[in-house]
Amino acid sequence: MKENLQNQLFYLLFIFSLIISLYFGENSSGGSEIDHIITKSYIDDFNIGFFHGIKSFIENGQIQSPIFYYLISILQKIFIPEFLSIIYVFISSTLPLIFYKILKIKFNTVNKKYIFFLSLVIFLSPYYRSSSSWITNDNLSLIFFCISIFYFLKFKQNQIKSNLEIYLCFIFLSLSAYIRQYYGLFFIIYLIELIKIKNKSLILKCLMLNFFLLIPFLIYMFFFIKYHGEIVRTTNPTGNSFFENIPYVLSIIFFYFFIFL
Repeated sequence: MKENLQNQLFYLLFIFSLIISLYFGENSSGGSEIDHIITKSYIDDFNIGFFHGIKSFIENGQIQSPIFYYLISILQKIFIPEFLSIIYVFISSTLPLIFYKILKIKFNTVNKKYIFFLSLVIFLSPYYRSSSSWITNDNLSLIFFCISIFYFLKFKQNQIKSNLEIYLCFIFLSLSAYIRQYYGLFFIIYLIELIKIKNKSLILKCLMLNFFLLIPFLIYMFFFIKYHGEIVRTTNPTGNSFFENIPYVLSIIFFYFFIFL
């Protein structure tokens, strides 16, 4: 009981340190404040309207997913900026806890006390702290990705009992990838592990699930092609550049289609 209380106090102390970082605007990573300033314009565009925000995103050649900024624009209509910043600090503070749960599964023979203090090291990361202070998409995408890993490990641990964990694994992986697209590459690792199990029915169900999870991305690509064509016609009235860019657009579609299946 005393040890649990001690762990809880340490955890709360680190959360308090994030609140202090928020108050002083910590930018120890060096880039989070700049990212916040740059992306604020996209959030403002989404505040005007969803399609206006999408068009602005494409016009400015943003390679990141717009999902996070659209989500923030919605939350800004509900909460005042200061309160939203505090909410994001508490959301970010769940990452070490999720990491702890992952380590407990992976290293179940190691003393939990050591695992717990190892998970607290995340609180010392400059990128983690800066993302928490400036509401950048790094922490949220990483939280979803870690939840995905947690369910993947749970599935490997309990695969005979239930397949729910592997479905949740792919759902949270897609959420992380829709915020930071490179996390989608881990789909390949999960798929390889599924193939090792040699359960054709489960593999097929997971592929179907991932296809449905891909649909929002396909919708985004529809608007990308549409607005990209409008931008090209504006800058080049002959319209030839649009057709010249078709291979570029198709390469993006096939690249992400391979990632998200």
